[in-house]
Amino acid sequence: MTLGLLALAGFYGCSDDSPTDAELSASVNALNAVAQYFPVQEGIYTDFTITDNSDASVSHQRIAIGKSVRVNGRQAYQWLFTNLDNPLQVDTGYLFGENNALYYFETGDEQAEKMLEAPFIQGRTWERYVVDITTSDNDNSYSYALDSNLTGYSGKDYDDEAQNDYVNYDELGPAETTPISGSNELKIRAVDEALETEDGMDFSNCLRVENKDGGYVNRYWYAAGVGLVRYALRVSEVFPDGEIVGEVTSSSP
Repeated sequence: MTLGLLALAGFYGCSDDSPTDAELSASVNALNAVAQYFPVQEGIYTDFTITDNSDASVSHQRIAIGKSVRVNGRQAYQWLFTNLDNPLQVDTGYLFGENNALYYFETGDEQAEKMLEAPFIQGRTWERYVVDITTSDNDNSYSYALDSNLTGYSGKDYDDEAQNDYVNYDELGPAETTPISGSNELKIRAVDEALETEDGMDFSNCLRVENKDGGYVNRYWYAAGVGLVRYALRVSEVFPDGEIVGEVTSSSP
């Protein structure tokens, strides 16, 4: 057992709910696979300024990795969202690694959301949630049969082009304290993009991931060794930089 696994094993002790060595190893391997663009280690944090360009409002948030915990049989790390304008307001989610991917959830009875998946190759795609989409001949509509792990949802869409955007995926899993929203498919658009924030922070070799949000586009940038450093939601002709934009202003050493 490696030093990292020994540390995790010591954390759990001899509890009946303790993960097996195989479970610990699989979790560590998965977290290592995504660590290049999303390091998961207690104490890591990033501070964001979030601008809503629709009304010019500005807010501030700290996103931090918390303690290693056991939640409904899952080995996970706390993911803490603190409203820096009101520091008493803190929301808690959880991160865990599985099959070369990073997942997020808020409660143990919801389907976890796949945030990132290695290997990081331009053009690769993955689905945030497991959804079985079946077509129906009735009025050329589409019915959405969800995986049994989901909370339950069905709907119709009369636009063949938009069938994958109809389901409100943000209702299927976490209550979305994370900025990731929109359609189910996430796609890697760039793996070596340079990024400069409004505060003058420079990042090279950023991973840029995108998905659709109806007729809009959402974009997320991950910097090597730091994690999420920028996101732009509902990019359009009206808001070419995004209707809602979050940018990192500082991060842990």
